[in-house]
Amino acid sequence: MKETDRLFTCEYCRVKSYLLEKDFFRYMLPSSAPEGKKLLYFPYWRFKGMIFSSTSGKVLHKFIDISHQAVISEYFPVSVGLRSQALKLRFVLPETKGRFLKTELTSKKAVQVFENQFIRSLHGPVIHQSYIGEMLSLIYSPFYVEEKVYDAVLNKPVSLLLPNNFSAAALDDDRPQWQVQFVPAICLNCGWDLQGDRDSLVLNCKNCNSAWRPSGKRLKKLKFAYMLSNIDNVTNMPFWRIKAEISGIELNSFADLIKIANLPKVVQKEWENIDFCFWVPAFKIRPKSFLRLGRNMTLSQ
Repeated sequence: MKETDRLFTCEYCRVKSYLLEKDFFRYMLPSSAPEGKKLLYFPYWRFKGMIFSSTSGKVLHKFIDISHQAVISEYFPVSVGLRSQALKLRFVLPETKGRFLKTELTSKKAVQVFENQFIRSLHGPVIHQSYIGEMLSLIYSPFYVEEKVYDAVLNKPVSLLLPNNFSAAALDDDRPQWQVQFVPAICLNCGWDLQGDRDSLVLNCKNCNSAWRPSGKRLKKLKFAYMLSNIDNVTNMPFWRIKAEISGIELNSFADLIKIANLPKVVQKEWENIDFCFWVPAFKIRPKSFLRLGRNMTLSQ
């Protein structure tokens, strides 16, 4: 399975299940350590997604996939590098053998570290920064300690000779109690199987024409609509329609949008009763295209 997979089908009974995420997923890298080594799993925060930075005059964007220590230590690598992309990740379960170090850096502080890394690469002040489609997860990388700290993936030392006062047993550990949770991918309206791709965040029921998204420990019904077309073989692309509270400017209706954006349209009286909404692509797309599509759809609503 891939780390983005959410919808699973049993190979034997063909029953579909959906994987729920409570806060963030915990993964572990595979170990190839010699038998008998006492494995020590070191935690890393990983951020994957699009980052947008508003500077004076333009919006900069980039897709990033970076990691950073969740426990500050000079004896372990600062990040997992490209391993989170190149190696197959597995879920951390309570029955997984080995010692798992307790995280010291909170997820909020980890995001600040990632922000600062990106800001340092920019020229000039950053007015606002935002993340789209981000995924924060915790990755445990295996090590074992002898006279040095050894990477249990390649079985090579990653530190110099350890000082006499270093003790792996003195490091705080935290036995993972996180459980992988599944719910049946069945429509709560009619009992029909829900449809979607493996990485879908919204599932559809073709029997009663409903849509469902994960919410807490269950699936929740989602309002949706689609535009009719007289053209054959049309592909409908999903967009999130977001109504937000806006301060500083008067932007409550479609009429307000035409005035503020200086659109080449004559404002109609009835447009004052149409709520203004942002239209945001709900499918995977490059950051530059994401901005362009979101802008064009919002202006042409």
